[in-house]
Amino acid sequence: MFAPTGYSSLPLPRALNNREPQAPTTTGLRWRQAGLLLALLLGVAFVGRAQDIVAAGGTLSPAATTVTAGTNSGTLILQGFYGTILRYQADTGQGFVDVGGPGRSYTFSDLLTTTRFRAVVQTTNLVVVASSIAVVTVVPPDGATGPANKLKPSRQVSLAPALAVKFSPLATQDPSASTLLVGLEYRPSSRIGLEASYGQQFTALRITTLGLLADRYDYHYQKFKLELRRYLPARAKNPHQETYFSVQAFFTPERYTRYGNNYYRNAAYYTYDRNFVSKDISGIDLKIGSVWHVGSNWLLEGGLGLGGRFVVTQYDMLNEHRATNFTAKQVSPFNQIEEPGNKASIDVELVFKVGYVFPFRKQESAQ
Repeated sequence: MFAPTGYSSLPLPRALNNREPQAPTTTGLRWRQAGLLLALLLGVAFVGRAQDIVAAGGTLSPAATTVTAGTNSGTLILQGFYGTILRYQADTGQGFVDVGGPGRSYTFSDLLTTTRFRAVVQTTNLVVVASSIAVVTVVPPDGATGPANKLKPSRQVSLAPALAVKFSPLATQDPSASTLLVGLEYRPSSRIGLEASYGQQFTALRITTLGLLADRYDYHYQKFKLELRRYLPARAKNPHQETYFSVQAFFTPERYTRYGNNYYRNAAYYTYDRNFVSKDISGIDLKIGSVWHVGSNWLLEGGLGLGGRFVVTQYDMLNEHRATNFTAKQVSPFNQIEEPGNKASIDVELVFKVGYVFPFRKQESAQ
């Protein structure tokens, strides 16, 4: 029997001749699906975290406010933040500086130039971020539209906080206690100031003693002053001048020795061989003054204080006895010691100071 023409009689391979059905492999597919799912979850988490960080700073509202230069005020409220409010910052064109502590709101006042505000927030992940920016536009007092470009920015903006070193030239001319008096004023805010002054005796520049220091030996004294100030808002017409009211406490201990002089007591004169005098002067003054900012850091200050002083005088005498036959020199009021005991009197202080300001400007860019 012959095979038909065109057909091969060779046997086919077993794999082709008798193909068996194969089960599909799922291991590779499952790994690919798991990888895609993990990448998707990581992407969503990353985007969500980025959005949380961006949104954590919240929104400071109102976003735009317009006020008139000079006497003005307003409140900015932070909403939609996640975390803890650290502080508030302001920018008048020279970078953001700290102007307020933590709180859901910040109140501004007496702005003289357009200012941007923002809050600084720390998230639960300890990331420091900034809120949206709120802009307070300041217009001239005449009500014209647009920013008050002709107004000079107030120096009070840069004095929160700041430290000023001051010198009092008039203290060197005190006829009874010429002093080289130096003070430090710290301003935690633009409206509050705390000043402490200290002086040691200094006679190199004293013009005259007016006879008040006659026959005083081993004369030693110091001056201590502590002052709390409240500054008024700077005026739009003169933003570099500040007016303040303050209360000041002072203390001046004096120690000296006198020989062979006299004092008056119980309608009689007494004399002695040696007398050690201890006198403590303390008191309180109410003051009013002005500060003029010269240039970027220098200042001049003038003012007037009025109050009361309390003087405690004690002495230790050697060979005290009643005196007779006084000469004109002996009965001179400048030659007698202060009457022992306690005495109250009015205190007047004339203020003139020269100072240099060190502003603590914190240029921060919250991230």
